[in-house]
Amino acid sequence: MDDTYALLQKTHGECPQLPYVILGHSMGSFLTRTLLYRHPDSGIRAAVICGTAWQPDAALKTGLAMCRHVCQKHGETQVYEPLRNLIFGSYNRRIPEAKTPFDWVCGDAQILNAYLADPLCGFSETAGLDRDMLTGIRMNQKRENLARMDKKLPVLFVAGTQDPVGNYGRGVRKSAEAFRKAGMEDVELILYDKSRHEILNDAEKEQVFQDIFQWISSKIL
Repeated sequence: MDDTYALLQKTHGECPQLPYVILGHSMGSFLTRTLLYRHPDSGIRAAVICGTAWQPDAALKTGLAMCRHVCQKHGETQVYEPLRNLIFGSYNRRIPEAKTPFDWVCGDAQILNAYLADPLCGFSETAGLDRDMLTGIRMNQKRENLARMDKKLPVLFVAGTQDPVGNYGRGVRKSAEAFRKAGMEDVELILYDKSRHEILNDAEKEQVFQDIFQWISSKIL
């Protein structure tokens, strides 16, 4: 998070005349949400939160307890499959005749194959990474942190209704509603019925890009 803010400050210094919009997808959406409450004076003009989630606090506590146990017993770099299955194991359940463990990522076979072939995608994360991710999500959802955001910042949530990360749209709606309840004055939500997690690469990608472009244009141009 500190690196993200440092890079933002650096580019602001180099190009102060340009408006800045941040787009965070998936894990990047959680980092974006963290940035918004930690640095409400960052100078960002608009934020697009893509493929995000909202998790019950009890589930986050359970996951964190498992992460801490594994980290203490085996070390932070341990890959613990039961924990990974708890987080990701059910993601394919609504996909009939799924051919890979990652069919939930994208419905486009070409994109999915590229994902599977990329060693930087689909790897088994460590217990330390899971701990940090779940901690970040939990902090993002706390009322006192939501209340720290710049109330006038325009925020757009986008996600697919076939995306299990966002609980098929329900978690994304809850996230947007939490922003509104925190006093955010300009929050919009667009859901795409034919898209899974990677909405920027899935069946409705052209519409997604068009919607994001039009929204950004309406806010900063």
